[in-house]
This record gives sequence, structure tokens and C-alpha cells, in this order.
Amino acid sequence: MKKTSSSTESDFPAVPQDLAEWVGAVRLMQLTLEATEGVRVGSDRFATGRPGEVVPSRMLFSLLAYAYARSIYASQDVEDAVARLADFRYLASGDVPNLAVLRRFRRENWTELLGVLTRLLVAVVDIQTPGSRAAAELEAEARLVAAVQADSLAAE
Repeated sequence: MKKTSSSTESDFPAVPQDLAEWVGAVRLMQLTLEATEGVRVGSDRFATGRPGEVVPSRMLFSLLAYAYARSIYASQDVEDAVARLADFRYLASGDVPNLAVLRRFRRENWTELLGVLTRLLVAVVDIQTPGSRAAAELEAEARLVAAVQADSLAAE
């Protein structure tokens, strides 16, 4: 089991890179969907940039939070996972949002995505170690930063 870079022994249990190691992929998907309930954004639909094409915002929140919880950070890797893996395809409702849409969505909805990811991490960590909210918040932010870094490296 690997620890994430932001975790320390004193404030957080050794969190696996892939949170499905703790709760299983199916339960992690359920927790992800629960974490997106009630998320508030300007619109329920997100414009892809192609004329008239939109995708549900909640789907993008779920997809990105789940990917980051599974330690998949680069938008290209998320796009590939949707094309190859049933659990990602399910969360994406059969759509395959491209990496540009994923990056722009993350950038435009950073605060809300951080909230979703934090709720997801709190739920998963609480199963293992109740009462670790502050550490889960730090872990959520570290995973979002890792996604930005992965995309920055991919762009070079």
C-alpha cells in the first residue's frame, strides 16, 4: 500500500494511492456519487466547446473525483480510462469527454471539485479512521494539485 505524498503518520492513516484498495471499486463509485449530491455550480450542464454540445456537470464532478481517488490524475489518462474501463464508462454515462474539456472543467470548477473530492476522501477515510476531516481536506487538495501537475507535464 503506497502513501500519498501529503500524508504523514501523525495526522492521517497511510492512505493508498488508489482508495479502492480500502473500500472496493463499486463502493468507491457509490461514495463518489454521494459526494456529488448537492454540489452547486452555475449550470447543471457544461459546454464542451463544440457548438451545441454539453455534458452534465455532475457527471464531470463524479468522473474527476473518482479518477483522482483512483490515483489517475492526467486528463489524457482519465479520457483513456473512460474509453477502456467499465467503471469509468459508467460514471461518464457512456460519453468520453476529451482532455481539453476535463482540464477546463477542473480549472473553472476548482473550488466545487475540491469540495466533492474532500467529501469523498472524508467518507472513505472515515470508514478506516473516524474523525480525520482536516487531513482529508489536505489530501484532497494534494490530489487536485497532482492533477494539475500531471497535465502540465503532459503539455510539455
